[in-house]
Amino acid sequence: MFTRHFSKLFVFLGISSIAVFSFTSCNTAGGKNPSDNSSSAIKVEVASVISVPDTGLFSYSGTVEPLRSIPLNFQVTGTISQVYVEEGQSVKSGQLLACLNKADLTSANKTARATYKQAKDAYDRLKPVFENGSLTEMKWVEVTTGLDKAEGMLEISNSNLEKTELRAPESGIIGSRNAEPGMSSIQPQSPFTLVNIEKVFIKISVPEQEIPFIKTGESAHILVAALGSRLYDARVHSVGVVANSISRTYEVKLILNNPSMDLKPGMICDVSLHRSATSKKVAVIPTSAVTMDKHGVTMVYILDRSTMTVAQRSIVTGIFRGNNISVISGLESTDEVVVTGKEKINHNSHVAL
Repeated sequence: MFTRHFSKLFVFLGISSIAVFSFTSCNTAGGKNPSDNSSSAIKVEVASVISVPDTGLFSYSGTVEPLRSIPLNFQVTGTISQVYVEEGQSVKSGQLLACLNKADLTSANKTARATYKQAKDAYDRLKPVFENGSLTEMKWVEVTTGLDKAEGMLEISNSNLEKTELRAPESGIIGSRNAEPGMSSIQPQSPFTLVNIEKVFIKISVPEQEIPFIKTGESAHILVAALGSRLYDARVHSVGVVANSISRTYEVKLILNNPSMDLKPGMICDVSLHRSATSKKVAVIPTSAVTMDKHGVTMVYILDRSTMTVAQRSIVTGIFRGNNISVISGLESTDEVVVTGKEKINHNSHVAL
């Protein structure tokens, strides 16, 4: 019984194996070869290189900065007794901002005055005696030296007494106040910061590939969203010469008048900077086409329609133009670049559209 069942199972398995083999063979013969390029091609999308007029327009995000920012500090040690101004208040040159407790320095000044008065009295009394020859040279030197010392000490005392008052060195606005009565004059932060915003700077960061086109004196438009998208005219004041080691950008400052003082330090604005337009055409591709190789070289994948393969090509990019970027060198006007699927391909990869 057992032998008969075993024989039937063996025959069943044998027939099944033959059937599977036949199905597989037929499928291979009638289907596509797995090694066929068309079956291994990677799906991508491409875009053509386009040429557009070089408009000479650069767009950046900028930050408003004061024309000058002056930290104000007491020059003598003491305790703040009075503060006369608030943050944001306009002040005039020479205006009193705060003062220290003068008690100790006033006492020292009285002593210095008394010492000077005594030395001056001795000088006045003994001068005729010395001129008559009745006073030795050595004694007269002591008298004059004593007067000089007393005069010097009085000048220092008067100066220290004046320094208990902190005054504005020029007209401006109190940008920050870190002083309160009872505080020491020696603090990590300056008691006041005086800012001048009758003119302001707009600071922008310019990529290294764009910095050669930025020149001092060029015009720009400033749009400030915080002021109802108000527009201002500005010009390039200075162009940095040292790049930020991390961002590889250069600091550029624009300057503009701010008579109404509506522009406040720290405001964010949009900057449109113009340079002289030319008749030159510039190649433009979608920014999504640009990538980097393992060495950090900027590159794109170029499609060869005759073989339906792609090739890596290094490029030099220029300025951003919305979702596109200009290319200074490395592309031909007839080139097509991969914009979607580039993460899955390599040099000489077979692709499908």
